[in-house]
Amino acid sequence: MMPVSKALLLLLASQSLALPSEKQESPAAAGVLHLPLVYVPSAVDADGKPATRRQLSTGIDNYQYNKDIAVGAVIEVLGLQPGQKRTGAKSTFFDQNSSSSLQDLGRERLNSYGNEQITTELYTDNVSFGGRSVGKVTLGVGDLDRPGTNLGRHVGVLGLLPERGNENSKDFILQSLLDQNIVKSKAFGLGVRKHGQGALTFGGYDTSKFSGQLEKLPKKDNRLGFYAFEIKSLSFRPGSGQDAVELSTQDSRGQPLALGVDSGSLGFYPVRGTTRDFVAKTGAVVEDDAYNFPCDVVDKGAAFDFQITDNTVVSVPLSDFIRERTPDGKTCKTFIAATNRRPTSIWAGRQFLRRSYVVHDHAGKTMYVARGADCGSTVVAIDGTIPDNVTGNCAREEPEADQPPPAAPGSVPA
Repeated sequence: MMPVSKALLLLLASQSLALPSEKQESPAAAGVLHLPLVYVPSAVDADGKPATRRQLSTGIDNYQYNKDIAVGAVIEVLGLQPGQKRTGAKSTFFDQNSSSSLQDLGRERLNSYGNEQITTELYTDNVSFGGRSVGKVTLGVGDLDRPGTNLGRHVGVLGLLPERGNENSKDFILQSLLDQNIVKSKAFGLGVRKHGQGALTFGGYDTSKFSGQLEKLPKKDNRLGFYAFEIKSLSFRPGSGQDAVELSTQDSRGQPLALGVDSGSLGFYPVRGTTRDFVAKTGAVVEDDAYNFPCDVVDKGAAFDFQITDNTVVSVPLSDFIRERTPDGKTCKTFIAATNRRPTSIWAGRQFLRRSYVVHDHAGKTMYVARGADCGSTVVAIDGTIPDNVTGNCAREEPEADQPPPAAPGSVPA
């Protein structure tokens, strides 16, 4: 693999769509780069239909974590993915001619995301986050109209995971921020609760984005180096006041449950080898390798409980995982996979992160997890390690019923 400088930004160029973006003001704090997240609505074609198959259901786009950055003189919007090793941009349009400092490296790279792929041309340009420069960054600019491209979304990636074995490389964005004294630690906090709210905090955490104790958990090693930690159990609550049913307390090998988290993941992957038990305890049915549920179960407030420690439970409503309802309204199709080939015994994505608050301390090989909430913003810099027994400023918030995101403005074809 060819080396990258600072990080690899994946910018997607399309001749058919463009969405406006606005600069977000970030509060100044010593040793912290605090980036408010913005919501980017689903893009639509001139006929009002979704522009990509990933946007066919409003539920798919409920939990996107996005941030404006500057590439040369161009403002781009990022989608955050802690589980990716390369940094990318969330964009429907990138014009190479808009930046006078963009330099063509004359090379290409094939980028794969699951069973999708896109070939990008490599450039370098100056990049800044929240008005602070991180210097030259290698950009992969991909043309969505190029033959052979198989990418069902107009998105890129802001990767926050280093290449395995290169944790101290300047190619790792957290190391780059540390080297430039922008932050004092290779850590970041991510908190999102409602549409258009939340923040990514490099070098710190926000005590007004969670309730209860911020639980300290060792980072669980796995074969690909993804962010993961042990949890005590996974349970299912049918709703309507019924008691929770325990689904798993250990993996298929009898080991403690390891929960891997990645905000870029749409799916939720329960413990492998438990399909029959999962169906019996939840009432789900398996169709097309996914667990689907009767919609009346969803509407009664069913939820999954992730027991992090004896004192902390993160609850995720079943409604968060709904992909679509059948025309008769009786069956709810979900993003819950019946087969788990992920590197950890349980894998969760943006739905879990929306209902929790997670701090990734890369240097300390530690993760901190709390129940998500939102009562303002109180940013604290991490200089060394996070103190023990940190508690959130917020009162406990029960997961609110999810609401569809704002309607997308009519995107005008170029």
